[in-house]
Amino acid sequence: MKKQIQRASVFLMAFFIIISFLSVSGASALSLGGVGIKPINKGSNRDWFIYNLGPGESVEDYAVLYNESDEEVEVIVRAYDSEPSNIGAFALTGQHQEQKGIGKWVELEETEATLAPKERRVVKFTLTIPDGADVGEHSGAITIQTKVPRIIQGMTGAAINTRVGARVYNTVPGDIVKSAEIISLLLEENQKKNKYNIILTARNNGNVSLSPNAVVKIGGWGLVTRGEMFYPFEFKKEWQLLRGTQVSTNWEWEKPYFGKYSVQAELSYEKIKGSVETVSSETLEKWVIPWRDAGIVGGALLFLVLILAGILVRKKIKYSGKGWDSYTVRANDNIISIAQKCGVSWKTIAKVNRVKRPYFLSDGQKILVPPGRGKKMDAESPQKKSKKARGAHAGGAATPNDGMRRLLIALIIVLCVIVLGLGALVFYQSIQPPEKIEVEKTSGLVGKESPWKATNEPAVQYVPQAEEPEEEAVDPTEAYRMLKESVSIRVLNGSGIEGLAGKMADELRASGYANVDTDNAESYDYTGLTVVYYQAEYQELAHEIRRIFDDEYEDAVIEESNSDEEIGIVLILGKK
Repeated sequence: MKKQIQRASVFLMAFFIIISFLSVSGASALSLGGVGIKPINKGSNRDWFIYNLGPGESVEDYAVLYNESDEEVEVIVRAYDSEPSNIGAFALTGQHQEQKGIGKWVELEETEATLAPKERRVVKFTLTIPDGADVGEHSGAITIQTKVPRIIQGMTGAAINTRVGARVYNTVPGDIVKSAEIISLLLEENQKKNKYNIILTARNNGNVSLSPNAVVKIGGWGLVTRGEMFYPFEFKKEWQLLRGTQVSTNWEWEKPYFGKYSVQAELSYEKIKGSVETVSSETLEKWVIPWRDAGIVGGALLFLVLILAGILVRKKIKYSGKGWDSYTVRANDNIISIAQKCGVSWKTIAKVNRVKRPYFLSDGQKILVPPGRGKKMDAESPQKKSKKARGAHAGGAATPNDGMRRLLIALIIVLCVIVLGLGALVFYQSIQPPEKIEVEKTSGLVGKESPWKATNEPAVQYVPQAEEPEEEAVDPTEAYRMLKESVSIRVLNGSGIEGLAGKMADELRASGYANVDTDNAESYDYTGLTVVYYQAEYQELAHEIRRIFDDEYEDAVIEESNSDEEIGIVLILGKK
């Protein structure tokens, strides 16, 4: 009876495998050049293996290898642990690295296979969780790659060997912790693109992966352009934080024309089922001033001030009375009669002598008259003196009083200081490197104030989790810039979309890569983005290039090649 039950179980399992195998033909797949792998039992719509096995437990499952090309292909099948990419996305450990998790716990029934054209083959594997496995999520992938490297069209001797895989997730039951922390929020200016880079760095302190919604809120007031008002808005992104990792993500913000702005980031994720946890960064504040336009306006203002000052100085000299004669007012004299005798306007006499309205002159009062007129008027026959003050009953506008004059002079001085200060600031800004502002680590609480910290250090794009804090990255050097300009890059179009390689090449050139050319890949069956760096010194550049295309391609395979080809970095662009 027991044997009959075992035979029936084997028959049912075989029947199930056949039915499942036939059902995968219409499903989407992870593939490269027509060769790929997928679960035979689709646990989700993303072709992942998902388990909840505890220590000591195991499961048998099946993956489908397929070759949709017209050629026979020899493939290698392996399991690898996962690790975060430089931007926090799912990536795999290297082929020569020690496997400690999924890559070690998966035992494959076949590790090599020869697939005929259009062939599909089921491969059995066993996942066994060791007794010492800690609680939480463990991830990796079962991968397939061609045994013989693929020759790249248009590149003599250049070949790549790229792997694709089906992800494997196992969550060991126990005390599941979901916790995320915002480490820093950076705002750095890209003067070449006239944009701001907003870089958010966060850490997953839990024992499972998180997929938080990252939001950056831009507030404040000002002008987007000379004629367009600013209104608050948000950047949003679905992010991924693998277990125990600290990673960064970034946004580009078009630099506004003028104003004062605030930048704050928030992460929202499901803490427990039905409950959302939100952590916030501290708020950055940034003044944006169009220094060039401010310099032009300041120069025009200075010009007007100088003109005004010249007019005032001229008037002061004209009505200073310097070189004029002294004259003693006699009886029956008034300001009009004196002006007539001197041959000048009575207003001139009043301004020089600071005679206020109604312009009364007293008998015996000393005043100034034009040169040569004082002695002549004194030589005239004396008139009968009188104590009565004589004045002119003439109309006319009053001159500014001394208080108004002092206020005007003070205003001129203040305007000159402001203009000179703006000019000095424009000069200082013109000789400074691009500014970057950093807010130090926060506790995730809202409302705390933190001082700005100015620094010229590059943003940290990926900091692996470690017991001891790692040293901060150093400033980009001139040698790094020269390396970007000198590295040879080839962009290959493997998507069949006309002009795609040229478009991407233009983006690379705009980012400082001067030596870029384009060509077609060997086929148009590629999906996603593949970045291959040929020499070890170009690894950092390859990851930087990967970040440039983050918006266009969610995932990318970045591998080192053993080729002696002189081309430094190769990009193969597939269908998105």
